[in-house]
Amino acid sequence: MKKLIKRNFYNITFIIANAVNSIIVVNNEADWSTPSEYIKARILPIMILPALMGLIFMGLIFILAEKRKE
Repeated sequence: MKKLIKRNFYNITFIIANAVNSIIVVNNEADWSTPSEYIKARILPIMILPALMGLIFMGLIFILAEKRKE
């Protein structure tokens, strides 16, 4: 597992950086006079999407690494 994390460290940091970047962009574009429900509806999906993509990506890498061992 440690080898897997070391090998994919740049991928992980890239995913995290993208997630943070997308949150910052949406926060800057949001019109703060709108109700909080609108902001939640706009920001939350964009916060969750990169995290889900990251998890799926890590899952795929892990599966591929396990298959290679066999």
